[in-house]
Amino acid sequence: MDYQHLSTLLWREQELLDLLLFKAEEKQYLILTGKTRWLQRIAHEIEVVLDQLRTSWGGLARLLRGGLPDFVAAGDPRTYADLMTPE
Repeated sequence: MDYQHLSTLLWREQELLDLLLFKAEEKQYLILTGKTRWLQRIAHEIEVVLDQLRTSWGGLARLLRGGLPDFVAAGDPRTYADLMTPE
C-alpha cells in the first residue's frame, strides 16, 4: 500500500469536509438573515464540494481495494503519535 498516497487522500478529504461544513454554515447564515439572493449560488457551491468528495472517495476506495494497512486490519490500538515515533 502506498501510505503517502493514502495520507494525501485523507488530508484532501478532511479539507473537503471542512469546506462543506463552511458552506453549510454559510447557507444557514444566508437563510437566517433573509439574504435569499445568494441561495442558488451557495447550493451550487455545495454540490461542487459534494462532487469533489465523491471523487475523493472513489480514489480512496481504489487504493484500499489492495487491503488495509496491516496495523489497521489487525485492530492495532496504537495512536497516530505512537506510529510516528521511532521505536
